[in-house]
Amino acid sequence: MTEKGSIIFMKKLTFVFIAAVILLMPAYVRATGVTLKNYDVNYSGGTKSVSVIWTNLNDKRVRVETVLAKGSVGQTDTLANIVNSATDSDGKAVAGINGSFFEAYTDFQPSGTLVSAGQIKHISNTGSMFIVDSDGEAKVDSIYIGIQGGINNQWEWPNNWYAWNINHFYTDPAAVMVFDSNFKGPRPTHSFTSIQVDKGIVTSIDKGGFNIPQEGFLLLTNDQNMIGKFKTGSTADFRYGIYENDYLTKPHTNREVDFTNVRTATGAGPTLVKNGQIVVNPALEGFTEEKILNNRARRSFIGVTADGRMGFASMDGVNVSELAEIAKALGMKDAMNLDGGASSGTVYNGKNVVREGRLLSNAIVVKYLNNEPISVNLNNSPIIFDTDPFIDSANNRTLVPLRGIAESLGAMVGWDQATSSVLIDRQGTSLRLKVGSQDVYVDGDKNTMDAPVVLRNSRTYVPVRFITEFFGGEVNWNGNTKTVELQISRSSDTMEKAENLFSAGNYKEAAKLYEEVLETEPKNIIALKRMANIHGVQEKNLKEAIGYYERIHLVDPNDSGTLHSLGWAYYNENKMDDSMDAFQKYVDLEPSSPAGYYGMGHCFSSYSVQNKSSAKEYYQLAIDKGLSGAGLDYARDYLKK
Repeated sequence: MTEKGSIIFMKKLTFVFIAAVILLMPAYVRATGVTLKNYDVNYSGGTKSVSVIWTNLNDKRVRVETVLAKGSVGQTDTLANIVNSATDSDGKAVAGINGSFFEAYTDFQPSGTLVSAGQIKHISNTGSMFIVDSDGEAKVDSIYIGIQGGINNQWEWPNNWYAWNINHFYTDPAAVMVFDSNFKGPRPTHSFTSIQVDKGIVTSIDKGGFNIPQEGFLLLTNDQNMIGKFKTGSTADFRYGIYENDYLTKPHTNREVDFTNVRTATGAGPTLVKNGQIVVNPALEGFTEEKILNNRARRSFIGVTADGRMGFASMDGVNVSELAEIAKALGMKDAMNLDGGASSGTVYNGKNVVREGRLLSNAIVVKYLNNEPISVNLNNSPIIFDTDPFIDSANNRTLVPLRGIAESLGAMVGWDQATSSVLIDRQGTSLRLKVGSQDVYVDGDKNTMDAPVVLRNSRTYVPVRFITEFFGGEVNWNGNTKTVELQISRSSDTMEKAENLFSAGNYKEAAKLYEEVLETEPKNIIALKRMANIHGVQEKNLKEAIGYYERIHLVDPNDSGTLHSLGWAYYNENKMDDSMDAFQKYVDLEPSSPAGYYGMGHCFSSYSVQNKSSAKEYYQLAIDKGLSGAGLDYARDYLKK
């Protein structure tokens, strides 16, 4: 049975024709799960028949997910296959609609931001995003996502770097690109420098390669300054900076957005309805093609009502402004345009409601879970897994995906080919486990878990209580909300608190927290640098500062900034041999910089050395290299004497 709903438009003529909409909304059946309803909707262009697939997001068993064709960026498949791929032992995929724009004729690269199971798969800062969080709340928003890189755990100049996107290839020679194991598109021939980072370590720097480490990433760039930052054997990583847009007015603001609760997001646009108002402005969102700006065509859209019902549909012969009228008439408070034309299609209960005209890159899929899901919070923030935790009824234990829980706890996960075992390392402690076994070897000593390791949905599952408590955490179960509450001290959390105190000028309390971090991560360069700054700059205690500078140099011998600071700290402590050694190492690393030569000049001109000829030589070199400011005046005065 289908339901017909009609919207009556009352018309009024002034100088121009104005359409005022009186919404006589159909009597929706508030069923749980997913339903298909048909409507005849009046709008300024006439009457349009539309089949809307509605999902009640208040139903805890509903799961909305962005699903990639064949599980990867750069692949395509039919909409039905993409939807069906989400079915597993946790539940059944029951509906779906085409997602972001993509390059349909060449390399199948998406053009929108894609977030799946809490992981960013692709970025686009054009248009808008349809976002669903881990609590099932949905909205349309405008978010800017940037990639911020660091070397040897340093995220500030001169060790920071950036990238344009993840899993997207550009021919522009100025492009900087990151690829991870989610990319399965065509491997292009190129002349960029390829920097491979495997398990956090730079393993290769060459030209033209396209080998993506399974547990790492590939960086492509022609930027010589950036390339020079990377050394084989150094550590490297990247993270995302996520910022709020001033809605449809600016590229982005400096206001960071907490994205930890976001489960899924699909970028397309333009926004049709926001907070119950039509706000269509595709040009302002960065769209330039006439087929998006004005043309009538087949279009897909998705939106959410104020009471938490998500709806999506595809229809023929409307432009984006008319689509916005229809979305608002259907009661949507937020709504967004998706890819259109031959890409438009919907699937419901295994059948095409509207059949797409081409293979697709990705889709928004509704899955109905067999049971109400178990949530896991770590230090009061949700952990979003790519497959759901479950209760092992035989042992009455909650099992969670191993990689997801281990990495959330700050551990590294690996595979021991020789013993067919999973390895977990955290803060110097190593665990070794096998699928089907309750035995776990802790630094070689045998222990027994309260439930065996299980393989499910192609993922390895472990008992959450054993893993968490073994690493010193606490586990509690909230039966009312079906939530596992984990509490554990993580150095990343301690670092965040320390950084906030440092920024506020509370150096004494910050130092206590930095020391806590260094107890578990003695090579954490940011903590070491902050301690050097606190002792050397804030407290003028150079003896203490020198110890930290020396530790930094051991971790990263190529950190020229630390060598420069160490050279002056030695100089002020009258350790001239050590000072000259530090400045000479700086000169070796930065031969075009005047700073090292100037430091050497000071050492040779000091009272304890008094080598005037060498001092003059180095001061002159510093001037030749571009010395400026007070240092230039001092060097010139010395040479005149």
